[in-house]
Amino acid sequence: RKAVMRLRLYVAGNAPNSLLAVANAKAICAEHYASRHELEIIDLTSNNLRDEGCAPLCTVIASSTTLRVLGLSWCKIGPAGTRALCAAINSGRLNQLDLPGNKLRAAGVSALCECLASNTSIKLLDLSANCINAEGGRAIAQLLSVNTTIESLKLGTNYLSDSAPHIALACCT
Repeated sequence: RKAVMRLRLYVAGNAPNSLLAVANAKAICAEHYASRHELEIIDLTSNNLRDEGCAPLCTVIASSTTLRVLGLSWCKIGPAGTRALCAAINSGRLNQLDLPGNKLRAAGVSALCECLASNTSIKLLDLSANCINAEGGRAIAQLLSVNTTIESLKLGTNYLSDSAPHIALACCT
């Protein structure tokens, strides 16, 4: 029996070929290691993905059955990119989703919360510094009232003062 290679891909910075690095890693593994590889972590922190960069990434995420951690901190992702990520996120076994420092706003957070309502794998969710207002806070409170899988939720540096009681109440029930 051959050993399985567990891969963790970290591509930080504003490299224009970040998504190409992810695709190349998967292609090399598929060609040379066939079913003997597992891609566990993709961390593209501080890459300039923007909304348009999410679609190619979604193909990689959706095709992976071993991806556990997705780090997209400070990637300038907005509501459209968040909506693109939703289907891919729910197709796998992702345990941790890090999205701090983007511009999800209420529209992106609402879309994300809607798709995570039925998600049973994500336990750690970081939505810090995403310009989330009271409307987004209400979507988060609704998510927490139906999703019992999320164990850790980071919401620092947002505009949630008006919705904080709703979120706290959802956490306690």
